[in-house]
Amino acid sequence: MSSARLTVARDQILIRWVLDMAEGPSDATVKLIDADGNGEITEREKADYFGLWQISIVDEIELAVDGRELPKHVDAFELTVQAGEQRAPYVRLVMDLSVE
Repeated sequence: MSSARLTVARDQILIRWVLDMAEGPSDATVKLIDADGNGEITEREKADYFGLWQISIVDEIELAVDGRELPKHVDAFELTVQAGEQRAPYVRLVMDLSVE
């Protein structure tokens, strides 16, 4: 399930995009993230996996004012893998974007 929160301020717009993966897809995703297959997910592996998602996600988020598309910038991301029910992995991807 994905969701987005939009915060509008006088001088910028902030977007928080969240993807919560179900445990079944998360299991396969963990195998993709753990590129070297050693059972440990490093910060580098998280960054590499996020890089695969980033372009398609940013392209899918449309934000326009007066018909003009506004450029979006990725400010931060967080990818977490936790144990869900029955110890199956649960993956959550959070991305913070801004528009000025």
